[in-house]
Amino acid sequence: MSASRLAIAVSVLALGGATARPAAAQVALTPCKVAPGASCGTLAVPLDATGAVPGTQRIGFAVLPATGTRAGTVAVLLGGPGQAGTTLARSIERLLAGVRTGRDLLIVDQRGTGRSGALVCPAMRLSFTPQAIERCGEQLGARRAFLTARADALDLEAVRAALALDRLSLLGISYGTEVAGYYARLFPDRVERMVLDSPEPIEGPDALDSLRQLALPRVLREVCWPPGCRSFLSADPVTGIATLTARLRRRPLSGTVISPAGRPIRARLTATTLYALTASSDLDPFLRTRLPSAVASGLRGDAAPLLRLAAGTPTTDVAQSEVNPLRLVATNCVDDRLPWDPASPTAGRLATLRSEVASRPASAWAPFSATSVVAFSVAAVCTAWPSTPTAERVPSAGPDVPVLVVAGREDLRTPLEDARRTAAQYPNAQVLAIPDVGHSALGSDHTGCASAGVTGFFAGEPASRCARGKPMVELFPYVPAEARDLRRVPGLPGDEGRTATAIGATLLDAVRRAAALAEAGGRRSGGLRAGTLRLAGRTIVLHGYSVVRGVTLSGTIPLKRSGTGRLTVAGRSATPARLRIRGNRLTGELGNDRVRLRMRLP
Repeated sequence: MSASRLAIAVSVLALGGATARPAAAQVALTPCKVAPGASCGTLAVPLDATGAVPGTQRIGFAVLPATGTRAGTVAVLLGGPGQAGTTLARSIERLLAGVRTGRDLLIVDQRGTGRSGALVCPAMRLSFTPQAIERCGEQLGARRAFLTARADALDLEAVRAALALDRLSLLGISYGTEVAGYYARLFPDRVERMVLDSPEPIEGPDALDSLRQLALPRVLREVCWPPGCRSFLSADPVTGIATLTARLRRRPLSGTVISPAGRPIRARLTATTLYALTASSDLDPFLRTRLPSAVASGLRGDAAPLLRLAAGTPTTDVAQSEVNPLRLVATNCVDDRLPWDPASPTAGRLATLRSEVASRPASAWAPFSATSVVAFSVAAVCTAWPSTPTAERVPSAGPDVPVLVVAGREDLRTPLEDARRTAAQYPNAQVLAIPDVGHSALGSDHTGCASAGVTGFFAGEPASRCARGKPMVELFPYVPAEARDLRRVPGLPGDEGRTATAIGATLLDAVRRAAALAEAGGRRSGGLRAGTLRLAGRTIVLHGYSVVRGVTLSGTIPLKRSGTGRLTVAGRSATPARLRIRGNRLTGELGNDRVRLRMRLP
């Protein structure tokens, strides 16, 4: 769905109050196991705050006490929309450890998630076809009109009142920033200060995702620097993507993806696949730092690098394993800025969508085509969502309270350019830009600068600038498909020198692949051309693993520099080798020569 809503994002709200539960609190808290020392509660609120539609809604939440002298409470609402907060309480407490030294954490589950009654529709578990979307929407009935950011903000106010808390400090991430924005405008006297990380427009995200194209040229330049992409892309990376997109529209590329079991699977690379990869790259540093070199391969007719990247990428903007899909669709098909009124009949929506697409200039979609962008968009999904009354909007101007806007510089879905526009809606706002970080900066920044800025802001300190350091994942170099096209390692003759280069490229690929696997909780992966990779304790195990055609590596790579491993190099395009690896050094026999090689590994 909405690009900014796919991130697994944490929304945090800081609340004031006494150390013990105030005597006027109207909800009971009991110990629960979501995190050490946590207590949980449940509150029944009206389905419709106006009372026009009868019914109630259960709201579940957890409270984690401050670790030091308490000065308030931070309440947590996750993003998506559709992300339950209490299930991630342990991750949240680690993320907000600095804030929690002086504040409780209050984690509130959105309607339709977790302890607030998870929505279930079996048809949408299997696919996002128009029939499934329509069926699941109809199943919700009148309830689908009350799964909005406005409803989440009203639920937060009900929890605040039930706990007899006075004022709130709001911190939202991604979709949570929209909830925070609604709350601040509906209850300005209850707001002390706000942090907005990866902010969505308070007017609602564009259902055709125009913000991605706005930020893409700058983001790709930053991903490529240093060392730059001109050594393998003759033009800038945006031009390279545009050229490849045009070719793929005329004729998709075919290739193979190697399964985790080592089996080759035929696949096609289309222009929409390339758009989906680019659109998803701000959630994954491994993806976005490999994208430029993969595009360079595609321009040379080699689809394998892009196809392997695409194998783990959603085919629509609604796929998200940890987000409740029904809540996600229900919210986006009402809250987003669609080409039609959500209350309109579904019959005319496709025609309205075509008209909207035709009314925008080609530059609005560049470097992609309208066909690719629309196919991946919220608008395409919502053509089938049943007619639903629109929630009342709030003004764009926010209250005069201290606001910190946090933005990852490599975020495409809620980019820095639009984050600055959001900051301008508040009289007292500052922007903290985080280098080499994509969407949901607070949870994605490995340097700790975002966390330090948020912690300091809640303590009343001004945010300092985040300087660019060494990125978590560096730009992956372009590797030709054929060994004959490789540069040879200096000092080694012909085929030996090119085999040594292939060994280095394969090792770098394997180490990066292993790191991405570990980050995602995986254990096995296929090679780029052939073979498999497996994580076994502190060792990477390769079996016929290939990045360059005709050059395979088998053996072990230590995950720690102090460890040792052994590699056998074979293949029709390789000079046979038996090598010992320790740290960044390889020693052993390459062909008829004894060699000592130094490889550039992370």
